[in-house]
Amino acid sequence: MISVSGRKWEQKKINQNLVNKLKQDFDFSDILSRLIISRKFQDDEIATINTDLDLNNVFLNNKDFSQSINLVVNSINNNEKICILGDYDVDGSAATSLFVKFFEDINHPFFYYIPDREKDGYGATKKLFKKLILEKPKLIIGIVVDQMRFDYIYRFWNEFSENGFKKLVNEGHFYRNCQFGYVPTYTGPGHASIYTGTTPSVHGIVANDWYDKKSGKHIYCAGDGDMHTICNCEENNIDVQSEDGKMSPQHMLTTTFADELKLFNKDSKVFGVSLKDRGAILPAGHSANGAYWMDGEGKWITSSFYMQSLPDYIESINNNNTVEKYLMNTWEVDGKFKHELANQYSQKGGSTIKNTPFGNTILKDLALEIIENESLGQRMHTDVLTISFSSTDYIGHQFGPHAPEIKDTYIRLDNDIAEILETINRKVGYENTVVFITADHGVVSEPSELIERNIPAGYFDQQVMMSELSEYLLNLYSSSILKNDTTNFIINYSNNNLFLNHKYIANNLDISIEEIQKKCATFLLKYKWVKNTYTASQLHENEYSNSFHSLVQRGYNQKRSGDVIVSLQTGWLKTHWESGGTTHGSSYSYDTHVPLIFWGGNIPKGKTDRKVNIRDIAPTISMILGTAYPNGCTGNPLTEITE
Repeated sequence: MISVSGRKWEQKKINQNLVNKLKQDFDFSDILSRLIISRKFQDDEIATINTDLDLNNVFLNNKDFSQSINLVVNSINNNEKICILGDYDVDGSAATSLFVKFFEDINHPFFYYIPDREKDGYGATKKLFKKLILEKPKLIIGIVVDQMRFDYIYRFWNEFSENGFKKLVNEGHFYRNCQFGYVPTYTGPGHASIYTGTTPSVHGIVANDWYDKKSGKHIYCAGDGDMHTICNCEENNIDVQSEDGKMSPQHMLTTTFADELKLFNKDSKVFGVSLKDRGAILPAGHSANGAYWMDGEGKWITSSFYMQSLPDYIESINNNNTVEKYLMNTWEVDGKFKHELANQYSQKGGSTIKNTPFGNTILKDLALEIIENESLGQRMHTDVLTISFSSTDYIGHQFGPHAPEIKDTYIRLDNDIAEILETINRKVGYENTVVFITADHGVVSEPSELIERNIPAGYFDQQVMMSELSEYLLNLYSSSILKNDTTNFIINYSNNNLFLNHKYIANNLDISIEEIQKKCATFLLKYKWVKNTYTASQLHENEYSNSFHSLVQRGYNQKRSGDVIVSLQTGWLKTHWESGGTTHGSSYSYDTHVPLIFWGGNIPKGKTDRKVNIRDIAPTISMILGTAYPNGCTGNPLTEITE
């Protein structure tokens, strides 16, 4: 016989004369006689062997066995999670399988463990029990509420139930001074920073999309043209035409804590879900088992980066058309507002759900289905589920942070979070779970509202500003270029980043790019809505300690950022927002100050007011799991939790 390791097994040679003697003297069977000889039993031991045992009563007559049965019954009655400790041989594996099926059939929380003979030793040892008791969390759930300002916790506190945000605050650890240590504060960089433990200068997600200096095109932070959309669509679940699923985390240059967990233990499962593709993809990381987001029709899809077909349970959700059921109703609260969703649905399709609080509810339902169908947290290995609630962002952009729609959205989200907590407590156990909740950025109040209250704010015309800068450069260097050649200095302006045409400048002007950067930076300071300007040369060559300057530097990536970075004054937005709504992206507290709460069985209760950074989350989770930090990590573990 050849073993799986390639070793040859040979049956031990037994003296047949000794076998025959035992058979004759004690009336033993041939196989029992061989076993006795191979185990080198002494004569006095052989004489005590009883071959007339009633095996049916061996266990039933054992008082310890009865006590064990009672413990199992009591655990079932008290809904306590049960560990099935199996064995690595045939009968042990078979018995474990039977117990697994039994507990699945009665829907009782359990997990099983088959010991490693070399690492764990033989049998139910004290060392093994200690390992099982002190096991790492079985489930990590990261919740990001898109555009949630810190003050929302307290603004809506009296409206929250006892089982949602209040439960997290009262039973968990609340960091009340969590800040983003960089700009720009957008969705893509926010999610990437939370899960990689670093800033755009390192992980490379400098915006939701950015101008690419090499190709001259804009790059979307989660875009990947080599992938295909996986959906309930064409044959084989692949839609080669749809752009919604042509996504991957390829532009994120570093690992997430979930990636490091997968490297630590390949059997761990990692899933990411969000209404937004980037909210699902970037948190889940490069090694995720799956990520799901909503397409333009209101259906859950994924990318060929993860799989070639949707799981049956995802297809079933899509087929139930829950989105349509919600959009056939009216969204209203106590006469304060009324939105006829059916009208919006007929005009814009299923994606309308994203602009309602019901988008969050549908996402919650998806998350719970993944926990159930993927058995997350219900095995020996730690699993990760990332959830990004995006409806809060869509509604916040449209109505602003002080609208009654925002209040209602957060009250409904509170109920959704309560259901998540109740489910994981029932399925996985509070003691086996770590949940953290935070936001990817905040939001500024509508400038029009600030102006009404005599708070400095306003709107500026970006196109006029760039036109005037181009004219300035033309006049400054008119002796070196053609009079009508007005557009070649500036090749792009986006995300408050000015990109100069390096090739054109090198071919036409006897001047360094650094000098033109300085000229542009100085010119832009004349506008009252501009607070500071920074040249790429400055950010590359210097290390800033000033808080605002350092925020810009941590958001600057030499390969992906512009030649001049513009920092706006507080409360100023582009004229695009004059018609209503608001946005984010600045270095100011309304965009950078977000809630951060950790909750779970081993998380110490309390509140901490010292300043912590969003990049501290990932190393904290890594420390809890005992895994390596994400490979670009610049944050530090939160000692209030890890020590």
